[in-house]
Amino acid sequence: MPEHLLLPEPRRLPSRRAGGAGGGAPQRQRGDHGRHLRQQLANTARAPRRIDQGIDPSLVFKIKARSRPDEAAFEGRGLRVLGETLDYTYFVLADDQGTALSQAIGHYIRTGDLRSFFNLIDDIEPYGSEDRLGPGIDELLTGYVGVQTVDVSIWPADTLQEAQARVRTVEAVLARSEGQILLRSVTARRSHLRVALNSDGLRDLLETSVVEVIRTPPVPFLDFRDWRDLGAGELTVVLMEK
Repeated sequence: MPEHLLLPEPRRLPSRRAGGAGGGAPQRQRGDHGRHLRQQLANTARAPRRIDQGIDPSLVFKIKARSRPDEAAFEGRGLRVLGETLDYTYFVLADDQGTALSQAIGHYIRTGDLRSFFNLIDDIEPYGSEDRLGPGIDELLTGYVGVQTVDVSIWPADTLQEAQARVRTVEAVLARSEGQILLRSVTARRSHLRVALNSDGLRDLLETSVVEVIRTPPVPFLDFRDWRDLGAGELTVVLMEK
């Protein structure tokens, strides 16, 4: 079975990394603001999950900011930035379910330290199953029966070893419902899987932290005007090497 496949380009997240910080931090009442952020983080970490944390230990969520925080502030809070948008929404992964971030918020509430980071943050929200819905998946969730094939994009990683570990997480999740990986293309910055699964497996993957987006495989578009007037003598047979 081939180990690599061509899949559609991943959903690109436009970056502000070259655009500067975008202004200073707003003034906040650190007690009220810190409790707001800590409650949102707790709600995100406690949200019901289909997948046991022993299989999928990481937590992915969104941080919505007023402008771009210092990148080191994320790293010092046990967070890895997976992507960002033009409106300063950051997709972050926490291997500790957000424990270090919660502790940092508590320190901010007590002392006012770290205000250059937390004063920029408006909200902390889950990155849930609805965020992972790509083209065609809504239709599959409305009652299909049997095994279907989908393409799974995995969040970018810093190393190949980390990317491979995320693929193993997907394999462990699929094993719950007897799904399987048909084809794979795994690199540190871009990993895609073609997966055969049933409805339970699809719902499991939609709540798996390492998964960025799931879609049905793209279908080639054939314009009938390209072939409707061709005769048999104008068709060429091309043999593909296995």
